Formats: sequence, C-alpha cells, structure tokens
Amino acid sequence: MEGHQFNPGQRLQILKWHVYVLRSIPTGRHYIGMTSDVQKRLHEHNTKKGRWTSSFQPWEIIALEEFGSRTDASAREAFLKSEAGIGERYRLYDENGVVERP
Repeated sequence: MEGHQFNPGQRLQILKWHVYVLRSIPTGRHYIGMTSDVQKRLHEHNTKKGRWTSSFQPWEIIALEEFGSRTDASAREAFLKSEAGIGERYRLYDENGVVERP
C-alpha cells in the first residue's frame, strides 16, 4: 500500500470544504453543490458538457459556506437540497439579492 511521505519541515495543509450556491446568469436557475476547490468546480460547471448545469451556462457563485470536514459540508448540502431546507435555501438566495423562486 502506498501512502503519502511526510517531509520534516513541510507545512501540513488542512483541506477546507465548501457548499456553494450557483445562479445561472441567463435563466436565474440555481444549483447547490459541494467541493474542496471552488474555482476549479465553477470552471467545470461553466465549461463541461453533458451535465445538467451545462444547459444553463454561464454560472456565478452567489453564496459560499466553508466547513472543516467533508462530512459537515455534505450534511449541509443535503439539508439545503431537502424539503426541510427550503426556507434556509431561500434565505441564501435572498441575502444575495436573488428573490426568484425556482
């Protein structure tokens, strides 16, 4: 089994996870996702074909929340996508000047 080699004096980088809300610029539709690399993921949403988001490009980030673990970010994403999270989802849209309802 191969692992990562630790080099003395090397700084340990702590991975942060983010839950993000995108807004389609032409349609106003929203997408909620999770990633550890926000800029890379936004680029993927705006350039990749064959995904749901490809039909509504370009996208912009309207809300971003940071978490210390993938587990916490995943739980927040699931909540925002759930029926119970509808009110919180609308609050995120409204705080960012987006008042349309999907």
